[in-house]
Amino acid sequence: MNEEYIKMCEKATEIQNKWKPQEWDYIYAKRYDYDDDNEPAKILVISGYCTDSGYYGVSIENGKLEGIDGDATWLPRQDQLQEMVMDCDDPLCVLIPFYRFVRDLPCPAPIYSDTFEQLWLAFVMKELFSKVWHNGRWR
Repeated sequence: MNEEYIKMCEKATEIQNKWKPQEWDYIYAKRYDYDDDNEPAKILVISGYCTDSGYYGVSIENGKLEGIDGDATWLPRQDQLQEMVMDCDDPLCVLIPFYRFVRDLPCPAPIYSDTFEQLWLAFVMKELFSKVWHNGRWR
């Protein structure tokens, strides 16, 4: 997951506001409890992994993240993005509109075409919220 994808996720407030933390979600945290103050921001995985001294890293307690100082940004995986737009049992019902979305991208391709996560996030934002990523923000 690259910096552009992190920025796209941070600014996708519609998706962030609907997020309910689950184990194995990826998050971007600027600070977390087990961090040295000089450490840069990190991509972490929410895990229920427990050691003799307690949870390791970030866990969920009563629906809230434990181990994070401040806000965390959810970084949806590709399968989670696909689930957001899946409105039938047949995967083809989402692949055909996704194909049309990719086919109609301008050439050269926009910066958000670097990874499949970026492409799927751009597709989700367009399909669900009629927004496109342009100059560092959703419009």
